[in-house]
Parts: sequence; structure tokens; C-alpha cells
Amino acid sequence: MRLVTIAVMGALLAPQAMASDRPTLGLLTHTSEWSNLRYKCAVESDGQLLCAMAWSDVRKLSSGKTLKDEIAKGLDLLKTTKPGKPEECDDLERRVGDIRHPSRASPGIAAEVRALDPRDRRDLVRSWELAAEFCRHPTRQTMIKLVTQRFEQRAMTCSVDGYEAYRRFKKVDESTWASTTGPDGVCGWVSIARFERDAAVPEIWNYVEQRSIAHPHIATPDLKCSEFKPSEQRYVWGVNDFHAGCEFISFVPF
Repeated sequence: MRLVTIAVMGALLAPQAMASDRPTLGLLTHTSEWSNLRYKCAVESDGQLLCAMAWSDVRKLSSGKTLKDEIAKGLDLLKTTKPGKPEECDDLERRVGDIRHPSRASPGIAAEVRALDPRDRRDLVRSWELAAEFCRHPTRQTMIKLVTQRFEQRAMTCSVDGYEAYRRFKKVDESTWASTTGPDGVCGWVSIARFERDAAVPEIWNYVEQRSIAHPHIATPDLKCSEFKPSEQRYVWGVNDFHAGCEFISFVPF
């Protein structure tokens, strides 16, 4: 697929070949993660490039977790959990009733419930039912049911996150523009980034960023710099669509 797409892209970019002596703008995809990078660069008076860069990341909320471990955490928490106050449990059951029978709810809640997708509505009912049941009877059985339901929903939920930054790049040679920042922060983060020409289509610029820390020996009560390992992120031109298997989307606040 990439070879076919590159061939098409090469034909489209042929008229621009003479003007492609530097990165200008593009959309790149991470080579191993659900992430993409948009960039737009302009030449400054000193010949450097100032690039506006925007990353978008998609991740499964349950990534790296197992149901067995989550149940173990829940059962450990159960040791110090007491039944909820009657009025708190009543409120949870009232929420279930509002979702099941919106005609009995307040106008505002009724409108929100009726706007829900049928499946979202069923999932919401199930969530509140289990919460209400656990509120009155915090037992091993109800904890396992509650944790399992939440884990299964998180396994179908993807978080969407994004951030932006400006970076300056200097020309290294005809195929490379580089940027170095840091050391920054307590651990002394160092970032070395490069725009590199695509080997198959020279008019396309791919992006590589290597991150490391300068002070791994530093430790505070809340932070151990030695726990951060060097990493390399690669973004290349290609297909931007991928199958994530998400049924729910959670947007991460700034």
C-alpha cells in the first residue's frame, strides 16, 4: 500500500520538486503508535526554520492493564469500604430511574437522556445500577461486578489528546534540518529533533525526535529521574487511517 501511495504522491509532487529544499507543511503518522503530527514551517531572517507543530494522540484507556490486576486492586480497596449513606444510594437509584423513564425526570435531564444513543443509554443504566448496588452492599461479588463492567468499558474507550509547540530548526545538509532543546526541568530533559528527506520521495520530509535526560541521578519524594528512559519517536508520511477498535471516545482536557 505504501509503495502505491508513494508512487501517486510522487507524481503529484513532481512540479514542486525544485521548491522542496526545506520542510514547509505536512501531516505525518507515527510508525508504531496511534499518533500524527501536523507541521507548518517558515524561514526566518537568519535562515532558520520556525515550525508550528501539533501532535494528536489516540490511546486505549485500558492499555497496559489487566482485568485480574484491576479486580485485585478493587478487592484490596474493599477492605476499608463501608456501605454508602442511605441518601447517597437513593440518589444513585434515582439516576437509574431518570435514565429508564425520562418522562419522570426534570426537563433538562429528560432532554439529555433522550438525546443519547440507545446503546449509550443501556450502558449508562448498567453503570448506575452497579454503582447503586455496590453503594448498599459493598461485597466481594458486587466489587468484582463493578470493576469488570468499568474495565470492559475502558477497554472499548479511546482517549484523544493533543498538544502544540514551536521549534526552530537549522539546516545541517541538503537532507536534514535539526533542532536541539534542553536540558529542561528537574531531570534535564534533552530533545534532539530532525526533519529528514523521505528516501523514496525526496519532496517529503519525515520527522524524528530523540529524548533523554541529563540528570538521571536526581530524585525527589515525588520523582525519580532514573525511571525515565531514552526514547525515539518517528513520524513518516503515509496512510493516516488506522483501526483502533474504539466504541467510546474520551477527550483529554488541556
